Amino acid sequence: MFCLFLSTWSLGAQARFVVELPANERSLTQTVQLGEGPFYAFYVVAEEAWSELTLEHSPDGVRWTTARELFPDPHAGDRPVSTWVSVPVGERWYRIRRSGGGALRLHWYNPGHTPESARTSVAIADSASPACPCALPEVLPRTEWCPGGDCPRASSAAATEVTHLIVHHSAGTNNADDWAAIVRVIYELHVTGNGWGDVGYNYLIDPNGVIYEGRGNDVRGAHFCGKNTGTMGVCMLGTFTSVAPSDAARAALATLLAWKSCDRDLNPLGSAYHAASGITLPHISGHRQGCATACPGDAFYPLLPQVRQATAAAIDACATVDAGDPTPEEEGWQVFPNPTRASLTLRGSGTGATLVELIDLTGRRVRRWAKVDPGETLSLAGLPAGHYRLRVGNAGVVLPVVVY
Repeated sequence: MFCLFLSTWSLGAQARFVVELPANERSLTQTVQLGEGPFYAFYVVAEEAWSELTLEHSPDGVRWTTARELFPDPHAGDRPVSTWVSVPVGERWYRIRRSGGGALRLHWYNPGHTPESARTSVAIADSASPACPCALPEVLPRTEWCPGGDCPRASSAAATEVTHLIVHHSAGTNNADDWAAIVRVIYELHVTGNGWGDVGYNYLIDPNGVIYEGRGNDVRGAHFCGKNTGTMGVCMLGTFTSVAPSDAARAALATLLAWKSCDRDLNPLGSAYHAASGITLPHISGHRQGCATACPGDAFYPLLPQVRQATAAAIDACATVDAGDPTPEEEGWQVFPNPTRASLTLRGSGTGATLVELIDLTGRRVRRWAKVDPGETLSLAGLPAGHYRLRVGNAGVVLPVVVY
């Protein structure tokens, strides 16, 4: 027999509401008014072993969505915590049903809106070796993706010497208007749900190529099934079971991994023994290579050889800028994303159009654009993977470009 519990609660931005479903009850209907937010996140923490659990929601308590099953979060290890699901702002009624098991704690979380000014990556301190030519790419600091300091670091963070770079997917939504809010939800799930001291990853990357600071550089994370010593965890935001990450996200990943591989003198194409897991792993590995999980997704995992190649190419690009060439910063010219697969966007300090040519390593011109304005996107469709030089204008500015 199903029993009904009914209560109402109101939440403002970046707030949470928790209610318990006792062990002897099989159903709960709850109304929650969560205040203004881009969406609401819902997840469940089980006191005992996981049992079949479904969620429905409704705007009025009359029209209900089709029940969807909740599944344990594969990143939570042995702790019975569900993955989080997003529900629309207008849905106030929730109905939970389960097949059995012990008490459940039902969590609603409102991540709030992120100010537009806090969604752009900026340069942060680079602790890489001075001998490494690859700089840490621009990263969105924690103080920006979590305004107000509501996502503090762990008070007992442990340092680690990175030997392996572990790639994940978040197994969450692939579409969002506010990716910083998604990062706050992951922080909430990891800290409040899983009981960890901080978000589990060192860095996270959204489909637009924005890199988010998690635990940060050389800090031991919580992402590799309890075998985290010696690893840096990077989470690609989205579910990549049937689709691959965006080109921008993969380019950002290659740039980030190139910086850390160069910093630690790790061959992106090589492998080494990982002491914490007792396994010989590629220096750039997917989560599933050391743990019982499908992460980083069946569509993305086969692309990891390309990620390794793009990382190696990015390191080469860092090291092969001709010493006599003006730097992009000196001349005010930049290209992004780089490495890239199909296109480049040219940034410049000027306002007029300029001649742009793409040269391969033999000196042969392979593309030419007679008039290019700053901010214009250049198609590289059909070009083979490799190293190129982009010659900008009559000043002779030469920018290294990697196509993968």
